[in-house]
Amino acid sequence: MTTVQECLQEVIAHGPGYVIHSSGEEGPARTTDWDPSALLADIQLESPRLLEDHAWTEWTTLADGSQTCAIVYGRQGSPPGDRAILGYGSLRAFEAWHKRPGARVHAPAPNGFYLGR
Repeated sequence: MTTVQECLQEVIAHGPGYVIHSSGEEGPARTTDWDPSALLADIQLESPRLLEDHAWTEWTTLADGSQTCAIVYGRQGSPPGDRAILGYGSLRAFEAWHKRPGARVHAPAPNGFYLGR
């Protein structure tokens, strides 16, 4: 079994060039794109115990050859229910060149502050 933190670290380990798209239950206003390290840092600050919760990754290769990954909340094999991460919604990592036009990405600034918040 893996945790939310391990899933985020797995995406980070794939190297730069990935963005995590989060979409919450409140509709498009709750849709955000994150640098994976910035999302991990935000959860560590806002909800550190959430990182210990169970989750798993599901990697897929798209038709254009790029990789995408769903971070699925809960225990693998448990009955399906709400798989969104509390306060962050459903998470999907994709290669940054697939980023939606005009979308802002929450990313760490060189001085340690976060842009786009």
